[in-house]
Amino acid sequence: MTTPASSDNAQDTDLHDERWRHVAVHFCGLVVIIVGLVALQRLHGLLALTLPFGPAVLALPIAKGPLARRHRQQALAYSIVAAVVICVSWFGVRLALATAWFAVTFPAFMLLLLFSLTNYAVMSMVAATKANRGELFEYPWVPEKLLDRLNTEPKEVQLDGYR
Repeated sequence: MTTPASSDNAQDTDLHDERWRHVAVHFCGLVVIIVGLVALQRLHGLLALTLPFGPAVLALPIAKGPLARRHRQQALAYSIVAAVVICVSWFGVRLALATAWFAVTFPAFMLLLLFSLTNYAVMSMVAATKANRGELFEYPWVPEKLLDRLNTEPKEVQLDGYR
């Protein structure tokens, strides 16, 4: 004997759908990098500049609702910061390999490159896990000025809570 579907089950389904969207937003940057690696078939520093396109473009149709937009804003801000750090470290490694004068900086730039790549992947997974629990994750090393610039709602709407 089956029980009729209740409104609680419908709410659970809606909540699950929303959480799926929140999780997907945090993985959009990794999707862009994987697609770029497959297309180029090698790692290149300029590929890191495509990181913000994941949350900015791919997550745009996914992020529906105010909480999903907040997840997208956080992921986009962190992708911008990570892209800059990865590009700087990549070009530092390339410069250290090409020039004898900068050869002593190779270990520092290589460690920074490995740390920043690993950090981006791990922080994306942590943010996705928290999003799956219904929590908002604030990425580390993101300046508040950048978050304010990426915020699409005026301050009046944020303070009052209505339009």
